[in-house]
Amino acid sequence: MNKKIICRILGFLAVVGATLILNQACHAQQLLNVLFVGNSHTYYSDMPGQFRSITESDGQPTPNVSGSTFGGYTLSDHLNDSRTLSAIDDGWGASHIPWDFVVIQEHSAYPDMAEYDEYYRNEFQSAALGLYDRIKVHNPNAIVVIFETAAWNQTMWDDTYPPTSMGPESTQMITNVRKWCNNTAYTYIPENSVSVRKSDAIVSPVGDAWERNYNDPRGIMLHDAVDLFHPNPAGTYLGALVMYATMYNTAIGRISYTMGFDKATSDYLQEIARGGPIPVAHIKVKLDSPFNGPGNDWEHAWHRISDAVNIAYELDEVWVAKGVYNEKLSMKIGVAVKGGYSGVGDERNIAIYPTVINAGGTGYVVNGQNDALLDGFTLTGGTHGVYCYYASPSILNCTISDNTQYGVYCNNSSAEIKNNLIVRDVIGVHYTSGSPSIINNTIIANSSRGVSCAGGVSPTIANNILAYNGYGLHRFIGTPIISHNNVYSNTTGNYYPTTLSHPTDISADPLFADSLNNIYRLLPASPCVDAGDPTGAPSADMDGNLRPFDGNKNGTAIVDIGCYELYRIQTSSAGAKALPTGAYVEIDDYISTAEFSDRFYIQNPNKPWGIGVLGAISDPGKFVTVEGTMTTVDGEKMILASSITEGDTTNTPSPPCINFNALGGGTCGLQQGVKDYRKVKIDGVWQRSTDPISYGGANNIGLLVKVLGRVANPGAGFFYFDGACPFDDGDAAVKGVKVDWPYVEAMPSDGSFIEMTAISSCTIKGGTVVRLLRPVSVRVFWSVWTIPGQ
Repeated sequence: MNKKIICRILGFLAVVGATLILNQACHAQQLLNVLFVGNSHTYYSDMPGQFRSITESDGQPTPNVSGSTFGGYTLSDHLNDSRTLSAIDDGWGASHIPWDFVVIQEHSAYPDMAEYDEYYRNEFQSAALGLYDRIKVHNPNAIVVIFETAAWNQTMWDDTYPPTSMGPESTQMITNVRKWCNNTAYTYIPENSVSVRKSDAIVSPVGDAWERNYNDPRGIMLHDAVDLFHPNPAGTYLGALVMYATMYNTAIGRISYTMGFDKATSDYLQEIARGGPIPVAHIKVKLDSPFNGPGNDWEHAWHRISDAVNIAYELDEVWVAKGVYNEKLSMKIGVAVKGGYSGVGDERNIAIYPTVINAGGTGYVVNGQNDALLDGFTLTGGTHGVYCYYASPSILNCTISDNTQYGVYCNNSSAEIKNNLIVRDVIGVHYTSGSPSIINNTIIANSSRGVSCAGGVSPTIANNILAYNGYGLHRFIGTPIISHNNVYSNTTGNYYPTTLSHPTDISADPLFADSLNNIYRLLPASPCVDAGDPTGAPSADMDGNLRPFDGNKNGTAIVDIGCYELYRIQTSSAGAKALPTGAYVEIDDYISTAEFSDRFYIQNPNKPWGIGVLGAISDPGKFVTVEGTMTTVDGEKMILASSITEGDTTNTPSPPCINFNALGGGTCGLQQGVKDYRKVKIDGVWQRSTDPISYGGANNIGLLVKVLGRVANPGAGFFYFDGACPFDDGDAAVKGVKVDWPYVEAMPSDGSFIEMTAISSCTIKGGTVVRLLRPVSVRVFWSVWTIPGQ
């Protein structure tokens, strides 16, 4: 199965009508044998052939299609014609394979006149029943499809040709046709058939689709311009689309076969056939999915981004789960490729789920295309991060780093380059012609130039941080539109020529949260906060925070300069742990629970949630409000405080008594849960696991807890706490949870049984997050334990 048959389930009932309720599951590939029985409405522009081409182009095996169609024929004529009866009886080909579907098409006026004249009603229904029973004799599993033809063109009612028995206008005609086709398929045949299976008749609502077209302001002519009741090629194409949707039990997606129509026309007719806008397909990519394709869910995700892009249609989206993808990606016109997915459900966060494309040292990482989107990736390991040659993609929310020539290269390109972190390339962004938009990027530490202008017709360079590059903004030729950039401390020069600077530009330390560790979010005092130009600025920043935000709290929200908006996020400790390093948070009215030399801990007064605070101290038992940036120390997510406000004194929360297995708990946002090196059964033998095993449960890192156990394996500034737990922290010779002991007081003696009140913390060992306890108080029960009777 390939992507072209990925289920597009929304709205199929809008195509087939409420009377036809079909299973909307993804349709599997199948080879169908189809016989068309009808007249000129079927053979005009070769509807059977168009049906075959549509089916094949949508990834299905090419169906075996045949027809018995004669001008002016009614169903009664076919029931009495040996050619039609032989075609029905003989099946497909020399092997006489039974038909899967037989399409029967009545004279276009009969189902309408059935409303007014019993003769025509009987003619239509009895002939349809006779054909149904005849079909079932030699094709017992066949589905009989009643072709609901379209109303004649309204212009016909301006003449005297239509008899009064056909009703007053075209809208009444299609109402009548719909009524009697549905009545025949779903009531008359099941009630009167002599076949074993009496309910295998359905309606293909072609006429309904025509009606939608003529009711749409964009509607086009579907009737033959001369006789006004036969279909023209567009009408046949629309009918064949609906036939395909009916027989393959699928909503119309984006069909590549267009019957020679231009894209706008074929897209419109496909939309009309479907009964609404064509849904975007979300094609999944995940490195370790159990099945490599077709991409309709995470279990069947493609393993390579390129494979998913290759089978995408225009307007489709490729969703890529976290991981490192060692490949080079060529984009496709009109296709969006988005990284940062968890690989479970639709959860997306590019900070929590980094998605990397690594070119392996040579060539481009990504080759751009017109109207394509790349969003939420790290692009590295190439000569060019993104190569835009006569192509104008949108590059959003990407980290483009450590490429040997260009971060983004544009030649005859009007690419949209927004909200990107472009760092440690030789040239951050280079363009030679075109009109790219370089807006709200943070372009840092590129050895030659931040932005290099070598031509172009009024490209826009605005709201960018250009710092610590060779040149910040360098122009050979061209007339860029420059505004509201922070061009600072570029080693060769901020501008070349110096006259390139603009009065709205600034040159000041951007005050990054932690540039030494490549964290380029802004601190509250940054001059980039509320200093940008809203013109052309993206509506959200690289973290997904909406722009603008009033970062300096002066009552006016103005977009920030750079790829990150300073967001003062008022949150909980659990919410803070879900935020990336450098995010600015505020936690109000928590209680201080424990104080150490380099940190203190706060806890929700009503829930067992806690978090550490660096760079400040507070007495236990105080209500505290903390502001600061998120950071990680030894695997523990903490707040690096910029300010604390102490309130009233209260009682320190009573610590819950917790067992060793539950310490640390599972992952909470970006706060990783602890791992166990437990014993596992391998080839029938219990032995210590070589890989750490994740432990579930609520994350309690930062929480004040109480634990009971025995002191073991004391060392310099630490001991282990053994609670008869079946795990260790990676050292096979030592069991238990490590306890940090920074105090001058003597630690409890080896073998002592104690009750400890401590902060549930963590540390990194062998690249793995493991448990750590930070004691607040210790109560010794006894130092020697003797089993009674021994």
